[in-house]
Amino acid sequence: MIDEKIARVKKLIEQREAIDAELASIFNMATTKRGRPRKESGSVEEGREERSEATQKLQTDILPQSRPS
Repeated sequence: MIDEKIARVKKLIEQREAIDAELASIFNMATTKRGRPRKESGSVEEGREERSEATQKLQTDILPQSRPS
């Protein structure tokens, strides 16, 4: 019983992959893997640098003005 279900699932997955490939060729689309895209390690560093620059600007431009002399 369970072996029949597993075989049916495998067959359905193969059919889905064949249909996806055919649709991609019809619409000139590249076939891509499903799932969440991975983040690049460089983008994390760039974000940190941007935040650091913004923090420095805040400290030099705004904070000295708000302190009493």
